[in-house]
Amino acid sequence: MIQRVWPLRDQGRLQEALEFIRGLSGEYPYVEGWLLLKLDRADEAVSLLKQAQEEVERHRQMSPSLPETFPVVALPYGHAELLAGDGERGRSVLQETAGWLQRWVEEGETHPFGLPTPIRLAQLAKAQHALGETQAARDNLRVATEELGLQYLWPLTSPIFDPVRQDPWFRDIWERVEARVVAERERIDQMDLDLHPPGMDQDAARRSGEIDE
Repeated sequence: MIQRVWPLRDQGRLQEALEFIRGLSGEYPYVEGWLLLKLDRADEAVSLLKQAQEEVERHRQMSPSLPETFPVVALPYGHAELLAGDGERGRSVLQETAGWLQRWVEEGETHPFGLPTPIRLAQLAKAQHALGETQAARDNLRVATEELGLQYLWPLTSPIFDPVRQDPWFRDIWERVEARVVAERERIDQMDLDLHPPGMDQDAARRSGEIDE
């Protein structure tokens, strides 16, 4: 069911996505809080993201080897606290999370279930940007997005970056990413054409060994 949210989100239909999530009996407080942040409703997002953060913390206490999922929740939660007016709490959460991420970036690929280092770096850039460390955030985000696989580009959609989406430095990063996405799609399309040239029917494909019986 939750998968139905992502196409709405990707199409910018955030209010529809929010209404859909709210019909799932409060099962996904993080997703609901994230959508509220995207809709500039931080006051409403805080309690939901705090709930999600507390749940992640409980899991971490029970299982210290839990994969590195907590920054995904902690960063929007800290950001929401800042926007909603609790600067002390927001900065505390963001600074703690940035510290974890910095150590993970320096450690590299040490956790068998850990996130790729470029993802950690992009997450660190989010924390730095929310904390006002603008230049460090720009530098780290630029390096991270050059190294990230296309399936890992979701940090760029963070509400933390919404205020700067039209700034030249962010537009430059975004356009480079878009160019890579287009090139990758064209490469895949060409591979498909090479395997199945126009006009090749199913029988011909079978005779050539390209379709298994």
